[in-house]
Amino acid sequence: SFAMAHAASASTAAPLVRPSLGDALRSAGVTIPAAWAGIWANADTTRDCGNPTITGTDASVDTLCTGDEILPPDTGGFPLDCTGTVDDDNVNMTCTVSQEIIPGCDVALSYSFVGTRTGETAVLTTTMSFTYTPPGCAFQPDTCEVTETTATRIGPEPASCGTPVEAGSWGQIKARYR
Repeated sequence: SFAMAHAASASTAAPLVRPSLGDALRSAGVTIPAAWAGIWANADTTRDCGNPTITGTDASVDTLCTGDEILPPDTGGFPLDCTGTVDDDNVNMTCTVSQEIIPGCDVALSYSFVGTRTGETAVLTTTMSFTYTPPGCAFQPDTCEVTETTATRIGPEPASCGTPVEAGSWGQIKARYR
């Protein structure tokens, strides 16, 4: 489950797995607007919430296809509750899920995406936190990370977006291989 995976990663000081913009759109069951479609190169800078010290950087490439409705990320069978909006220029979404990981110990995951797209550039802020109730149960501290992403569209939506090589949407195929 997501909580056990987080507990394991926290105990070994591994970074949290941060969802992408595509993950947020998938989680909310939102279709990707044509304005966001294309191949995007992402540059990320991560910090602990409230701390200016950079804890990590990353670069990735993601393909967003118009109208994709993609399966939500795996939360161990626990459904995400997502609210927010996405339009041609803005995204503002928050997703949450919680579960009891051991008797008397709950963990809540919350992540939010806020960003704007101007032409071929998007700037996004992602905040992801795990909160344990009661504090420190399961011997885990609460965690919170903020990631600033600058994304540049490096290519148009591929023609292949409309014709997946397997049954199902591209999003479903991509979700299997993440």
